[in-house]
Amino acid sequence: MSRVCTVAAVSLLAAIGFPASLVAQEMISDTTARKQPLTTWGDQLEEFEYRYSDDDEELGGWDADAFYGSDDLKVRFLTSGEYEIEEQAYETLENQLLGQVPISKFFDAKAGVRFDTPEGPDRTYAVLGVAGLAPKGWSPLKPGCG
Repeated sequence: MSRVCTVAAVSLLAAIGFPASLVAQEMISDTTARKQPLTTWGDQLEEFEYRYSDDDEELGGWDADAFYGSDDLKVRFLTSGEYEIEEQAYETLENQLLGQVPISKFFDAKAGVRFDTPEGPDRTYAVLGVAGLAPKGWSPLKPGCG
């Protein structure tokens, strides 16, 4: 009798578990939009100010960042500058258009183009960088060196 109960229990578990494994396999192969990485956007205005000095110089200043993308790939636009109100001219202006991809759990690689408008001719640069936040206890120095 115990053998019959064991066979019945195994059959019942197999009947419940087998369709569940098929559903799980189907969900793994599902590539609909709900399974794709979440696309987000955002902006940040770090600095937005009006400056008035003792020399009657009036400046507007800003430092901003906007992004669009997923955790796997983001496009970022960074801008900062100062605008002299009386002369109606940029004192400094820097714009960057960057692509950002993760290279580890804590660090991202960034690459793109930077446009500067200093006094004199406008300048264009290539930008390469690594940005991130190191985990607690991580050090680039070898043990005993710091």
